Amino acid sequence: MALVYPNPFSNQLNISFYAEDGQSHKVELFDLQGRRVYGIDFFIRDKSYEIVSPDVAAALQDGEYVLRLDGRKDAAHTYRLVKLK
Repeated sequence: MALVYPNPFSNQLNISFYAEDGQSHKVELFDLQGRRVYGIDFFIRDKSYEIVSPDVAAALQDGEYVLRLDGRKDAAHTYRLVKLK
C-alpha cells in the first residue's frame, strides 16, 4: 500500500511506499477517459521506503486522474486523484 500526497495536488505529486528487495514497480497515471498520461517502470534493489515524484504534475490539465501502482509481486493499487491549479 502506498501514500499518495497531496490530494488534491497542483504542481507536485508524491508517491511513498515500501519496496521489497529486487522488486520491479510500475507507476501509471490515467485520465478519466482511460488515456495513459504518464508511466514509468523502475527496479528497487534494496528493501526501503521509496518516494517517487513524477515530473508530470505541472504539465497536467486540471481534473481527475487515476494513479496505478503495480509492485509486480503484490496486487496493483489504484488511487483517484484531483489536479487543481
